[in-house]
Order: sequence, then C-alpha cells, then structure tokens
Amino acid sequence: MRDALAQQIRLAPPTQTSAAEGKALAFDVVSICEDKTEPSPQNPPKYGPTPDGYRLKGPPLTLVIRAAYLPSPGTDTATFGTRQLTGVPPWLNQVHYDIDAKVSEADLSGWRDPAQQPAMLRAMLQAMLVDRFKLVVHREAREAPIYEMTVAGSGSKFKTSSAATLADVQQTHPNAGNAVALGGAIVSPGTQPGE
Repeated sequence: MRDALAQQIRLAPPTQTSAAEGKALAFDVVSICEDKTEPSPQNPPKYGPTPDGYRLKGPPLTLVIRAAYLPSPGTDTATFGTRQLTGVPPWLNQVHYDIDAKVSEADLSGWRDPAQQPAMLRAMLQAMLVDRFKLVVHREAREAPIYEMTVAGSGSKFKTSSAATLADVQQTHPNAGNAVALGGAIVSPGTQPGE
C-alpha cells in the first residue's frame, strides 16, 4: 500500500497545449477574490468545472491545489488530501476564495469533451496557480504511516445499501447534506461536524 501511494504522488500530469496557436493551456479570463462568508448547510462550498470554465465558491485554496496536481487520472481529491501537501503556509487552509475562470473559444470544444476535460482542467488550474499565486511545486515520494481497513477473520458485517441517490439516503437520514461519490459509494456528511 505504501509503495502505491508513493508512486501516485510521484506521477505528474502530462503537459497540455491549447488549440490556439499551440501555446500552453490556460484560462482565458480569471477572477479571484476572497470569500468572507461562512460555509453552512444553507451555504455549502461549491467547486468544479462548468460548461465554459471553472467555478469555486467558498473552499480554501488547498482544494484547488489538490485538484490541479492530482497525481494520476482516476485519483480524487478525497484520497489525495492535504496531508500530501507539505510546507504550505497556514493561511492556505484558512482563507477561502471565489474563483470564476472561463475557457477561450478556441479551447471550448476540447473542454466540452469529457475525455479531454480532466487533463485540461489540471493544466489550466496549474497555470492559474503559478500566474496568480506564484505557486512553486516540488514533487517527491515519501513513505508515511497509513490506515488500512481490512476484513476481520469472521468476515464483513457491512450490508449493501439500497440507497442509490442522495434522496434515497435522506429517507433514512433526513439531515444528510451534499453527497459525494467516492469509488461507487455515496458519502453524505450530516449537518453537524463529524456526522
């Protein structure tokens, strides 16, 4: 398990070029401002690709860094967490941002292709972080302690849930918040911290 983790951290996404004149991929227009509103169940953080760019409302910058530097395709920001980011200043997890970024007309057709968008997003977020925050990244493989969940000798006690959507989960757990799909599972935090 440790070897697999170290290998994932070492991998870097391929360099992407724009359809416009073969230059490096970057968002055409970017707006970044500090978000001083407090996240709540009524005002949850929002982030991710849009039909013509990228939108982030509320999360700290570490989320953008994790999305930009995912070690390999198929890794998600839940498994590539803030523990893998070292040497970051404290404000990185404390200051929250709103980011609106638009893709150029020349790159829009590639952006709308689900096969191309993840690599394009990583390249464009990296370019934005370098340009706007002067981010410098150094990658290295390290061994680190991990938790590994294994099935006990008596077998698993888990039962497959019939819930397939957040609405199904909310019938049993009415206070379930926004659901996140992780490896086929629906992870749904409650309204209280730690739920």
